[in-house]
Amino acid sequence: SCSTGTFSPSTFACQPNPCSAPTVTNQDGSGACSQGSSINSGESCTAQCASGYTPSSSGLSCSTGTFSPSTFTCQPNPCAAPTVTNQDGSGACRQGSSINSGESCTAQCASGYTPSPSSLSCSTGTFFPSSFTCQPNPCAAPTVTNQHGSGACSQGSSISSGASCTAQCVSGYTPSSSSLSCSSGSFSPSTFTCQPNPCAAPTVDNQDGGGACSQGSSINSGESCTAQCASGYTPSSSSLSCSAGAFSPSTFTCQPNPCAAPTVTNQDGSGACSQGSSVGSGASCTAQCASGYTPSSSSLSCSAGTFSPKTFTCQPNPCTAPTVTNQDGSGACSQGSSISSGALCTTQCASGYTPSLSSLSCSTGTFSPSTFACQPNPCSAPTVTNQDGSGACSQGSSINSGESCTAQCASGYTPSFSSLICSAGSFSPSTFTCHPNLCFA
Repeated sequence: SCSTGTFSPSTFACQPNPCSAPTVTNQDGSGACSQGSSINSGESCTAQCASGYTPSSSGLSCSTGTFSPSTFTCQPNPCAAPTVTNQDGSGACRQGSSINSGESCTAQCASGYTPSPSSLSCSTGTFFPSSFTCQPNPCAAPTVTNQHGSGACSQGSSISSGASCTAQCVSGYTPSSSSLSCSSGSFSPSTFTCQPNPCAAPTVDNQDGGGACSQGSSINSGESCTAQCASGYTPSSSSLSCSAGAFSPSTFTCQPNPCAAPTVTNQDGSGACSQGSSVGSGASCTAQCASGYTPSSSSLSCSAGTFSPKTFTCQPNPCTAPTVTNQDGSGACSQGSSISSGALCTTQCASGYTPSLSSLSCSTGTFSPSTFACQPNPCSAPTVTNQDGSGACSQGSSINSGESCTAQCASGYTPSFSSLICSAGSFSPSTFTCHPNLCFA
């Protein structure tokens, strides 16, 4: 106010205007400047943004009501790629270590792992979802030749990491490894093979003491069992082929061997056994010899290729003493009723008879000659007192049996019997006398 040439107050000053804090999108809730809504000239506004945003300029300088720079923007923060266990060697995000707001992080894991979820969306410095995990991949069941019909693993076609695949094969095959351990999509060991099972040698009645197969108790698939039996037995099949634990044919039998007919001196012309040259086990050989011989055993029993008894002999038959008319009372042969082959029958006749042969030779049941005759003895002419000078009998000194001796005496004598009948060396009557003739007047 002017009064009488004097102002009151005497003068004034021109003071610089303060600056009003700018209004910025996404500024901090308390305002764009941390100093408040009004900033004195010559001072600065420390820019501040809402969480997740960063001011484009850290501060604004106020001069006489004007900021320099005039304002700032709140820029959304990028997202720092997360740190994830088992992430890819280049980082968790394919786009790098920093992802702009509004963009996505394509999640990536080390080999054998799969991210869950596959991507993260960045918004003002924060991922949605906030992170991901690298989950170990399951293992796909391998494909194996001769695997089980339901697959190579009893657990199925997919095996979780940390779990195991129990290996399985078709019947007749065995897995080279009983199980595979799955870790992050890879098996350890990586796979297995189905190996064909060997064949266990069969148990066969009457097999060889060393077993049914000459190769031993176990035969590899693709190889053969050479069948073997105990002595005296023959296998029904010479070999069995092993394929994946099964034989073809499945087994064999040990069949008892037949017995070959023995060769025997003086056997029958058709052979030693009436059954032929071969006799089945359990059957018998009926022994047979050539005519004139008798087997020492009537039969041989065959068991698994061996006879019991082992053989027989053809023994020459003895000769039965012949029956001869007028033979001796004890028989025709002095040796008895049976004469061994190679021995002699000394012939003998009843008293008054003489054998036509002194002996018969026995050979294999037959006499040579076959028999003899007991011939009646002749009668020797008797010696009679006053017999004829030529002898007592007109027929001579010997009269055949069945004939007669005509008695004759010296002249002047007459025989008491006109004749004597000879029978087997004896006269009937036994003799005669020469009686002197009577004299007639």
